[in-house]
Amino acid sequence: MLTIVFFAAAEKSHAAIKTIPLDSLVQHYDLNSDRRSSGLFVCPETLDYALFQDTQRALTNTLSTTTLPDFRHDNRYCFVAKLVNKTHEKNWVLHFSNLFINDISVLIYSINGEKKYHSNLSKGVTDEALNVFGRAFYIDLNPNEDYTFIFELKSNSLVSPPYFSIMTEPSYHQWSYTIGLTFNLAVGVVLGFILMAFLSASVMKDITFFWFGFSSLLMLVFFTIRSHIGVYLLQGTEELPSWIWGWASLTSMSILLFVRSFLSIKKENKYVADLIIKTVVFSYMMVFGLSFFLDRHDNIILYLVCSIIMSLVIFYAGFSNGHKLKGYYLLFILGWLPLFYSFASIAFILTSEPGLYDNTLSYSVIFEPFLQIIHMIIHFMALLMRIVDLKKKKYQAEMKSEAKSQFLATVSHDLRQPLHSMSLFVSLLDEHIKSENGKVILAKVSGLQFLMSKSFNQLMDISKLESGLVKSDNEWIDLHLFTDKLRQEFSHQASLKGLSLRFHVTKQAICTDIQHLERILRNLISNAIKYTERGGVLIAFRAHRTGLLIQVWDTGRGIRIEDQSRIFDLYQRGQETKSNQSGMGIGLAIVKQLVDVLGAEIIVRSKPCKGSVFSISLPVKAEHAAEHSGNNDMEKSLRWIAEFSGHTLCDQVTEQMSRWGYKVETHSPKDDNADVIVHLIDITCFSDLSALMHYKDKPNLHIVIGFLNQNCLELINRPIKNNIYLLPAHYQAAQLRSLARFIMKEYAKHS
Repeated sequence: MLTIVFFAAAEKSHAAIKTIPLDSLVQHYDLNSDRRSSGLFVCPETLDYALFQDTQRALTNTLSTTTLPDFRHDNRYCFVAKLVNKTHEKNWVLHFSNLFINDISVLIYSINGEKKYHSNLSKGVTDEALNVFGRAFYIDLNPNEDYTFIFELKSNSLVSPPYFSIMTEPSYHQWSYTIGLTFNLAVGVVLGFILMAFLSASVMKDITFFWFGFSSLLMLVFFTIRSHIGVYLLQGTEELPSWIWGWASLTSMSILLFVRSFLSIKKENKYVADLIIKTVVFSYMMVFGLSFFLDRHDNIILYLVCSIIMSLVIFYAGFSNGHKLKGYYLLFILGWLPLFYSFASIAFILTSEPGLYDNTLSYSVIFEPFLQIIHMIIHFMALLMRIVDLKKKKYQAEMKSEAKSQFLATVSHDLRQPLHSMSLFVSLLDEHIKSENGKVILAKVSGLQFLMSKSFNQLMDISKLESGLVKSDNEWIDLHLFTDKLRQEFSHQASLKGLSLRFHVTKQAICTDIQHLERILRNLISNAIKYTERGGVLIAFRAHRTGLLIQVWDTGRGIRIEDQSRIFDLYQRGQETKSNQSGMGIGLAIVKQLVDVLGAEIIVRSKPCKGSVFSISLPVKAEHAAEHSGNNDMEKSLRWIAEFSGHTLCDQVTEQMSRWGYKVETHSPKDDNADVIVHLIDITCFSDLSALMHYKDKPNLHIVIGFLNQNCLELINRPIKNNIYLLPAHYQAAQLRSLARFIMKEYAKHS
């Protein structure tokens, strides 16, 4: 944002030029504010000693001088001063504070001749030395010798009042080091805050911190471009390059995005707020496009108008929220004041002509980064207060959600028995009603009772899901068999509406909870068919990174953008769905809860009147995949043999092992060429365990899993060798599965 405005230079006059004695080793002699110098005046084309004599005569006749040159009207200004060195120091420094006057020439006359110094920043830095404020020339002044200084300044653009001074070389080095260190420290602190903002955005996943850091980084450029850094960024050009205007537009738009992400705008005002912000953003884009055809002066005016509009938007947005007595909104507005003061001070420097003998040295270049530090500190405080407020709101929302869940649980408990009794009474009424009208009414009552029971079951399900009582019991399932079941269930429903129902499966097996996945897909497919009038529904399974991507596509009415963010919310429902469909509308809420139980992620993409796609990214754990894929490869090298004396335990173990993907044989193999054989046996006494020792003499690796009855449980505490593992007959399924996995890993080491 550039806030530079018009100015008008007033005309003044100095007295006759007198000699300025240099008698201090530490003083900075301000030449252009000294009453004994000529002051700035429009000079002729020649720059020589005759100019000094002409100036002397002109001052006698009241030469028009100024402290704020108008280079747009006259591009050459001169300045004359006489000095005498009264000290023993020979090494002096001539300093110029204005870096935007790129062309400066200095003629120094003495009885020993003349010397000329020249600086043109558009041609690069040569003999001059740069500091934070400007440039300097190292000159030699002999003690007790008179010198005449004639300065020539050339420019074509708006500039702030120039400042000339002379000081000894040690004094200059100390001053330059101090201001340079102060400036670098301020810029470093700002960069530290910007880095902190980016880190906060990364850790907290809050886009507000990102826009805060990004806008602050862009603003820092404008606060440093008037320093020596600007010489390298602008390459000494008087006319600002086109990228500067693009930078100004980008800075302003980033500030607007920061404001937009910080403020909590009500839903009813969101459309108007977005429209205002989009209008301002479009204005900056349009102004940037015009900047290629306008000069610097007109561009400044346009950006000034846009900046005023943006400032009004920021203040209005902040105060409209601040009246709610939320302190961080008012603090947010307060944080902009240092920046506005910085830009106002720049405008004041460019527009206000100093007094005839006022010091024109401005330290605003150093103050501006410090003002930005104050701005960032205040806004960091506002952001932290905002985070605390949002956490409080989140806690309150969680408490409300918990209260709703408890309410659902209570209502579900109270409704269970009446609904069950109602279903019994309705079924008994059938034999007592003989008339046709009575049977019609009974059918309607029965249908309503069925809907009530369905809604009740959904309430029970959502209550269990929200309370965290539902867990995932993973097992390997064949997708082809799984999808065949879904196809048979929904093909008739789809054909009744003239819709195509297609399944695309590229992976044959996954490890997940089959009941949860089946219910998720039932809800999604049912909704897809319900809200699709023509076209069809596609259910696709395909590998995706380390998991499985399941997508349900339809060509239905689609979901409006404003409804997509709340379709999974139990307590909200799309407006169109509310008016056109029956039911409680909690099917998708159950889907979202079940997806979370499976550790998956669901995303919806939709276009109104074109269709929707629900995508479920289902993780497949590496150890599960390796376990399943490894079973087929190792069938010939590892065998599981069940050698139980009874059928009950044998059926239980083999059924569970088969469900986990292990092939268990119930008889000893004719060929004994497997590398590893795992024997699953039941043990009734210690003698049975001792009889297993003969396996150690065979070439194969034999592993024994013994299931102990109640009489042999004391064997569990005994040390068992030779690859023998014991489990109780009433084992937990997790114990057997964990042991099976351990054996698979041990087998991999053995092979």
